[in-house]
Parts: sequence; structure tokens; C-alpha cells
Amino acid sequence: MQAMIPNFFRTYTTPRLLQADNAKLQLCYLLQLAVILILFALYAIVYHQAHQQRCPVRGVTTFQSFGGFFMPEEALKLVEKYPNVYQSFWSASDVIERSSDGFTVVSHIVVTPNQTQSNCPESPNVPNSVCLNSEEELFSKNYTYTNCMKGSQSVSGIQTGNCVYNTQETLKFYDIKWGDPGTMTCEISGWCPLLPVSQGKPYGNSTDGYVLEYSKNLIVLLKTSSDFPMCGEKYFGLQDPGGSIPQCTYHPVNNPSCPWFTIHDLVLYAGFISYANVASTGQIFRITVHWNCDFDWKETCTPTYSITPVFGRYRQWESFYWENPIYYGQGTRKLVRKFGLKFIIEHEGEGKKTTMWLLMKTFSLGFPYLFIPGFVITLLYNKFFKNISAFKRKKYYQYSESEDTESLITVAPTAMDIGRLKHV
Repeated sequence: MQAMIPNFFRTYTTPRLLQADNAKLQLCYLLQLAVILILFALYAIVYHQAHQQRCPVRGVTTFQSFGGFFMPEEALKLVEKYPNVYQSFWSASDVIERSSDGFTVVSHIVVTPNQTQSNCPESPNVPNSVCLNSEEELFSKNYTYTNCMKGSQSVSGIQTGNCVYNTQETLKFYDIKWGDPGTMTCEISGWCPLLPVSQGKPYGNSTDGYVLEYSKNLIVLLKTSSDFPMCGEKYFGLQDPGGSIPQCTYHPVNNPSCPWFTIHDLVLYAGFISYANVASTGQIFRITVHWNCDFDWKETCTPTYSITPVFGRYRQWESFYWENPIYYGQGTRKLVRKFGLKFIIEHEGEGKKTTMWLLMKTFSLGFPYLFIPGFVITLLYNKFFKNISAFKRKKYYQYSESEDTESLITVAPTAMDIGRLKHV
């Protein structure tokens, strides 16, 4: 060991080329080389695609809406009663509203005509609203009963501190099946009458509402453009290779690249079966535009689309709506609540393009693996072949300049030199 350390610092070892006339060794070497090349190509080129540059996408999407629908005969009375809220005919531009991140479809309109600033019982559907007047009853009955605290914030207003009875009309208004006129809730100061908290249930006589179910037949055309600045590529996702607008209908499996959608299809492919139920409560959806472009092989890049609900399909508490109060005077208003299907459009994906630098870098990283077969063959020769002594004599040779007596350059004498020697 002590002798090896000085030799390591003062002895240089250089590879020596040795040809062995052995078909088995050559076949083993070629098989190893082929396996290494195939594995390297599959991992680095096909799977990891290390020779291609990744280019993040920057996408922009706008849309056009088409179609319209009439209100059914049973809903025409709402058109007469609220002419500034309902219409006998709705066009796509009346129902579909643009937003910075997508678009919204108005699917349900509820009108509370005569709200005044006064005191009224809170809805029994509101958590911690059912109360008892007597503290003795409060402690002797179920612990879910609550105390009404003056000034405390409730869902519909500010609590007055009183515990009051709900009338039969109030219970009918909130569609309470288990209640009775003896049900007591905390009194609140706010806009009365209140809107029901459970938006999926029928509304009472104090509220007028209608689900715009035929909005499901409206058509939306998405116009998508993408930019891959690191690759220097731009694409417009609407056109066919021939330059015309595609005539198709979106399907997540058969035609995922089609930009034509109906509102019903968007809800259906998001996992919901009943359009009316979703339209009555409102919902938020995400339309994802997927870009997966390989600029080395494709002349054009076409996106694919997918639709998913933001909150999932099995949760009932989520809803999407906005309110437009119309004030008549001090302390009097009409509240218009619109439920909608909001569609948020997002872009994801990337483009890929081969660059000379990454290609050379990939091959340079794989070059050292080509020496593995030669190392393995040397180990096999040392272990399994009988003429190992002769192999080592030819493979490993100790050279010393001090012991080298051979002339580096040997030049044969010319005829002129021989002539000079004769004259001497």
C-alpha cells in the first residue's frame, strides 16, 4: 500500500489498444453496446427528451356566443310583473356576460319585490338561529339551542337580542317541513322579508323566481391563441390546417380539440347530469386549454379542452350568484338575485423544440457510458480465459525512458552519403 501511493503520483497510465481475435468477446461487446445505446435513447431522447428546449405557453382566449330562447307560457306572468327583469325572448348576449377570466351564463333569477328595513325572525335554516325564550328551557333541552345576543352578526342582519316566534307563513316561506308555528328564532334587524338560505328548495309566495333552463341550448365558440416566446412560435387554435373554421361539436374523447360548445355539454362533461339543478344554485367551472406542442414534428399546434367543476361534483353548499338591489326610496327596495354558471378559462402546457446546444449536451452526457462494455470485457477476459498471462503481458506494459535504447527516428543513408564515405 505504501508503495502504491508514490507510484500513483509519479506514474501515468495510458489506455492501450489491444485486439483479441475472439468472436465470443466481440459478440458480447456488441450486445452490451447495443443495449446501452437503446436504453440511453429511450430514457434521454424519448422519455426525458433532454435534447428539446421547454417553452412555457402564454395563452389568450376570447369567445362568441350564439342562439336564444323564449320563456315558456307559465313564466310569462313574470315578464308582465317584472318587465325590467324578465324578457319574453332571451338572446345569447342577454344571458352570457363576459369577465376578465372567462364568461358567466345567467341561469336563475329570483326577485324579492318588497324588502324593507325592519325587524323579522331569522331563517330556521341558518345555523345557531333556533332559540328558546326561557333560560330554564334552554338548559333543560337540547344544547343546539342558542342565546340571542344583541348586536351579534347573523347571516341576514344584526341580532336584536329577542327570541321570537316564526309564523306559519314564515315556515312555509322557508320550506320547513319539521317546524311548527311554535318554532322560535333570533330576531334580526335587516332587509325583510328574507331570502331562503337553502337555494335549491322551492320559494314561497314572497319571492318570485324562475330557472332559465333553456339557456342550456346556447352555443359558445372559443377563440384561442397561444405564444411560445422561448421557442419563437405562435399559433391560433381555432383554424383547421386549411385555414377555415372547423365544423364540429366538442366531445372529450372523440373530438377534444373542437372549440364549439353548448352550455349543456359544458355542464354534462363536467360530471353533472341534471342541468336544472345546477342552474338553480349556480356553479363555477374551469375550462382548461391544454397545449402540448412538439415543433420538431408538427407543422401546426392544436389545443385540447377539458371541463371540471371547481368545487367538485358531490358538494351541495357551493353556489354562485350576485345581487342587484333596486331602491325605491329610503328603507325600501326590490332585490334581484341572479344565479349563474361561471366558466373560468385557463391555459396550461408547453412547447418543445430541439436546439443544437441541448443535442450536443445530451450526447456528451451519454458518451462515457460507451466505455462500460470494454471494462466489462476486460473483467470477463481476466476471469474466464486460460491465456490470461499472455493477455496481461500484451495489455499491461511498463515503459521507462531510461531503459529505452531504440532510436526514435531511423533514416536510411542516401547515395550521396555513400559517395562521400568512399572518398574519405
